[in-house]
Amino acid sequence: MTRTLLLSLLFLAFFISGTHNSSAQSAVYYCPDMGSIGYSYSDDETGHDLKNIKDLAKKSCEQMGGKNCTLLYATPKVGWGGFVSGKNLAGDPIVIAVGHQLNERFVRSELKRRYLAADGIEFNDVLLITWHAD
Repeated sequence: MTRTLLLSLLFLAFFISGTHNSSAQSAVYYCPDMGSIGYSYSDDETGHDLKNIKDLAKKSCEQMGGKNCTLLYATPKVGWGGFVSGKNLAGDPIVIAVGHQLNERFVRSELKRRYLAADGIEFNDVLLITWHAD
């Protein structure tokens, strides 16, 4: 009986996580040479293919002037995501991305925490973008 219950719970957890994670994607590309950032996330217009989302994010980075755009963050999971771009005291750029968060407030809070932990300055004077991938 215990084994059957355990197997049933494992199956249920796998089923829920499998259906939850396969329906959304987001990606962020960054070019440190030019400071360009590109991002994309799944919705009715972009579809739900991670490769396509990554391609769109990289193209967006290149359209913003990026010459050497590299993947900063990607996830196949549903939820809120975002990135913050700013500078540290030395003037060096800081770009941080997060995703798969429960709500927009958590995204903003996590971005602020990581930005300040990386010696970011003037959190009120940053580029902060959030989205919901569904």
